[in-house]
Amino acid sequence: MEGWILEKNQESLKKFLYEKYKELEIVFSNPGKNDDIPVYLNNNQFVEPFESVTELYGIPQYTEFDPTPLFAPFYFIFFGMCLSDAGYGLIITFLSYFALVKFKFEGIAKKFFGLFFLGGISTFFIGAAMGSWMGDTVNYFPESMQPIRNFLVDKVTLLNPIENPMPLLVISLILGVIQIYTGFIIKFVANVKEKKITMG
Repeated sequence: MEGWILEKNQESLKKFLYEKYKELEIVFSNPGKNDDIPVYLNNNQFVEPFESVTELYGIPQYTEFDPTPLFAPFYFIFFGMCLSDAGYGLIITFLSYFALVKFKFEGIAKKFFGLFFLGGISTFFIGAAMGSWMGDTVNYFPESMQPIRNFLVDKVTLLNPIENPMPLLVISLILGVIQIYTGFIIKFVANVKEKKITMG
């Protein structure tokens, strides 16, 4: 019997098998050039949920570069910009966190709810910066809550895309250009490493 395992899991596999079987020989070897090596994406807790986005476009091959860490910040920001409402952000964050803690998801489900948890955080902060709290709910606060309304609108709000959309359009354009050129650079470096100089 043969199969693939991460190098860091070799000892735990040996321990598990030796506890189950008395007569057993285990041999580990490095992959050959012609082997079809499976891919395991290894990222930190912040980046891991965004692997689900990378997987939508196809997992990189064993010898290729994993773009997830570089594109995760863009997805994080764009998620918040698309919803851009602090109230919705809080709801998404708490519901996703509750699901992760309550049901102890693993694999794809864990990444899915982790993505929405981080997206909810982004939505909250960007929504707060744009003065959006469940739409324009703060404008209908009773007189007793006016200090809260004034704080959220006058102190927290940095951009008002309704009254002045141009700053937000400029920010979106800049982020889009940065993301596109980041992709170009990644592809260039990958081609150079693979000695595809003319394609790089």
